[in-house]
Amino acid sequence: MLELPLINTPNQEFNAVLEEQNCTIQLRFLNGIPYFSLWVDDTLIVQNVICLPRVKILLYQTEFKGNFYMVDSTSPADRQSKANYEQLENRFKLIYVTESEMTEIENDTD
Repeated sequence: MLELPLINTPNQEFNAVLEEQNCTIQLRFLNGIPYFSLWVDDTLIVQNVICLPRVKILLYQTEFKGNFYMVDSTSPADRQSKANYEQLENRFKLIYVTESEMTEIENDTD
């Protein structure tokens, strides 16, 4: 797992290389709701997917290797709060999970 750096702003975009994939990640807040978009190279993978706490962001199979989660680092798993941009740097985390880690997570929940 890898925590991706976020800043306390409602609209941000950054680049990261994840599993040899050149990613552009965009996180936007509209009406207090976090939306996630992802490009690999110049190919759009997903656009404006709502980020729910502890729910994988890429809900459908794509060619992208891995997945993302938004987590509330200060609350128990069963009491996660929806992210707000004022606390992105310290409370709410965007986590990247590799394909092998996804398999482990899914097997642990069976």
